[in-house]
Amino acid sequence: MKKFVVITMTVLLIGALILCGCAGPAPAETIELKCAFHMPAPSFPIKGPVTSWAKKIEEESGGRVKITLYPNAALVKMRDEYNAVETGLVDMVIFTPAITPGLFPRSELVMLPKLFPTAEVAGQVFHELLEKYAVDTELKSTKFLWVLTFPPMNLHGTKQINTLEEFKGKKIRTEGKVESWTVEGLGATGLNMDTMEIFTSVERGLIDGFFFLWEGVLVFGFTEITQYRTKCDMFARGFPCVMNMDVWNGLPPDIQEIFTRNSGAAMSAKAGAEFDKANAESMALVEDYDKQVGNPPVNILSADENARWVEAVSPVIERWVSEGEAEGVPARAMLDDAHKLIEKYSK
Repeated sequence: MKKFVVITMTVLLIGALILCGCAGPAPAETIELKCAFHMPAPSFPIKGPVTSWAKKIEEESGGRVKITLYPNAALVKMRDEYNAVETGLVDMVIFTPAITPGLFPRSELVMLPKLFPTAEVAGQVFHELLEKYAVDTELKSTKFLWVLTFPPMNLHGTKQINTLEEFKGKKIRTEGKVESWTVEGLGATGLNMDTMEIFTSVERGLIDGFFFLWEGVLVFGFTEITQYRTKCDMFARGFPCVMNMDVWNGLPPDIQEIFTRNSGAAMSAKAGAEFDKANAESMALVEDYDKQVGNPPVNILSADENARWVEAVSPVIERWVSEGEAEGVPARAMLDDAHKLIEKYSK
């Protein structure tokens, strides 16, 4: 009997080992990552480059990485985005440097007025500048992946502003100190607020206008509360995509390589080029809307009027340089590099 029990247990053990061998190694655990941002899900950046970027990484990882996107400030408020990724509340963010003045002085360059011609150029230039000047300073607590850059902003509001003189007495929403300087240079008063506050601020008469994307005006429903628009291509905005450093360091090397291959300057340029195209298409839709509801046609600045606006805001650039240098930021070198890179990528 004892011999029978031993033989039976031996057979069962061998069978178990055979079954385990046939099953192969245990599947790798899925790496689940949360990526937060304030932009709404229907907006082009989210349904376009951000979603395609996340899917590409998931596909190339063979399903080992799962990125869940949390748009519309669902997890984190706009002004708390960087702190959330820094502390590990979320794994990645596409954050807004301008909304927290003083914390990201190098990242403010992208908002200087009348500097960048397109989002594609801005994306390439801004990415290189962040790599050179910010990853070891203001972004050093996170892993910088790529930057989402918006096309130059245009003016929308409830009051007509076709000339420089018509800015006088107007209240214009701004996003950060550089935009506030720009609005002041134009002759208006700047009121700093995040994107989610614009709609109610216009409805209540707290602001008369704001600089925004054509695409964003449609997505946020701002066409419902504004009647006047001026195409002036005033300034761009840039939103770095960064990952929590502990999360990055904990990724397997091959997964890090997948992120690196699909991010970087190439991704920043690609997202910008796609955004330029979508924004131009959105301008046509806004013009159609205005025509249908009886709003005035978009005012496009003449060459002479545009030159006056350029002259009015030009001191902002030197102010940014001088204040940056006083605070230890290599602002002059950054601006010189920016001009060289803009010329390079505009060809």
